[in-house]
Amino acid sequence: MSISEARIFYKELEKCVEHLLTVCQHADEDCPSEYRTKWFNPSIQEAYEYVENLYDKNILEKPTEGKDNQ
Repeated sequence: MSISEARIFYKELEKCVEHLLTVCQHADEDCPSEYRTKWFNPSIQEAYEYVENLYDKNILEKPTEGKDNQ
């Protein structure tokens, strides 16, 4: 894989993770716990843990506050 291809891959991974976090955050905010299925909370938690693991392993860098990601 060339450096250019790796950069494109990394940017796409960052975008995917940002979308995953946005969906998780909206789902958490928009669905009160009493209306959640028994699968919802564990799935959201697993997604958060997966992303955190990417940061912990330095696969991705945590976005900084106010960072323009566009």
